[in-house]
Amino acid sequence: MADVAGQIARLSPEKRELLLRRLKERSAVGPRDEIPVQPRSALAFPVSYAQERLWFLDQLSPHNPFYNIPLALRLSMPLNVGVLEGALNELVARVLPLAKRR
Repeated sequence: MADVAGQIARLSPEKRELLLRRLKERSAVGPRDEIPVQPRSALAFPVSYAQERLWFLDQLSPHNPFYNIPLALRLSMPLNVGVLEGALNELVARVLPLAKRR
């Protein structure tokens, strides 16, 4: 990051002004890299090699927690239980149809 600051400091005043103007224009437009929401019927994508490997291990030994990674987190701010519950419900809604196909 210090290198970027140094590069900006070495710009001519005209180029620095142009850079600032373009950055302001870009931030005024809003997010550009939004991922479009796909209909649930279109969720048929090829799996990665890692996903294939996990599927194979599950077929080899069903219900074995090969890929469980225990983790504990300490939150530095209050937890919004409603938002967490909504996120978990959305995950379950996405995973249940996949689990029923097995």
